[in-house]
Amino acid sequence: MKTIGLNALLLSPRVGGVGVYMQNLIDRMDQEKRSAWQFKIFMSADEHARSPLAYRSSKFVPVSIYSSSPMLRLCKEKSGWQAILDKNAIDLFHSPISYISPGVRIPYLLTVHDLRFAHYPESYKKMRWHFLRYAIPRSLERAEKIIAVSNFTKNDMISSLGINPDKIVVIHEGIDAKLFSRHYDDEEAEQIRKRLELPARYLFSVGHLEPRKNYVRLLQAFSILKHTVADLPALVIVGKKNWRAEQVKKAIRRYRLQKEVMMLDFVDAHSLPFLYQNAVAFIAPSVFEGFGFTPLESMAAGVPVAAANASSYPEICGDAALYFDPYNPDDMAEKIRQLVEDEKLRCHVVQSGFENIKKYRWDSCVSQTLKLYEHCIQSL
Repeated sequence: MKTIGLNALLLSPRVGGVGVYMQNLIDRMDQEKRSAWQFKIFMSADEHARSPLAYRSSKFVPVSIYSSSPMLRLCKEKSGWQAILDKNAIDLFHSPISYISPGVRIPYLLTVHDLRFAHYPESYKKMRWHFLRYAIPRSLERAEKIIAVSNFTKNDMISSLGINPDKIVVIHEGIDAKLFSRHYDDEEAEQIRKRLELPARYLFSVGHLEPRKNYVRLLQAFSILKHTVADLPALVIVGKKNWRAEQVKKAIRRYRLQKEVMMLDFVDAHSLPFLYQNAVAFIAPSVFEGFGFTPLESMAAGVPVAAANASSYPEICGDAALYFDPYNPDDMAEKIRQLVEDEKLRCHVVQSGFENIKKYRWDSCVSQTLKLYEHCIQSL
């Protein structure tokens, strides 16, 4: 029997889309029983100790290879991974984070979420970027197969890095529609509103505070709306501070939006669906996304989406969003205005969203991933 290993060292509630991807792979792998292979899921010892996943099965293996220091982590991974894989008799290794440790010598496959390092190098610390620009192309060249989470990401790998298209398999990620359409009783709803001090009506956006998320132009568009739309909802942005986050705060001051814009950092998984559900509209202004969970989450919550006509959004959102030029604040403002003022349009976009999310199921994502595992195992 062959053994497949999954690198889940970065699994954490705060890792964002990659964390959601790993969590759903793990949840379903833990339930899989295959005659041809078995799974080993490698988690950081700290996360393993505090996670209920740790007690479900022997598939979960705690390892102490992770470190918050990039240099120490790199050294630990280079010297430690192969020994861990040998000890657990791993035949095929899956890394869901675009690169593999240079110390790994067994066959492996990768999941690539985006090539941000190639297009936004300034969004990384210099040492991290130098590592990624070496590690990712090298890892992709050596991989047995590569999972791309969108056709946009596949085409980007081909055009930007010259990767052989025959190695790349597109497997769209999923959306937990039940999670974002969950019901809150009156007491829960009131507690969340009070704790977060939410305004009665608001537009909503989610994503780390960094330039590619395009919040400065969103704020400029919101400033335009402030002077043209009566009874304009507030704007609530959820996102932890990242590279050049101060630009967003400066834009809020520049456009005098301190009273109309609310910035929230991390919002717990229990409360986040509530924020989606109660928004007037969701705005996805980012200029670069390899997949884009947030507009799908909004669709599942029954809220209309206005999205940038850029990167993977048109592929993922289909005809279920109102698109704007992300580099044109006037166009962005106009599309937001339409969603705020046109109730018939809002209903149409919401219904289109419900249909669109049917294409993105985690069961389908994992099923396709398992088929790829089978293909790779048979070719070993």
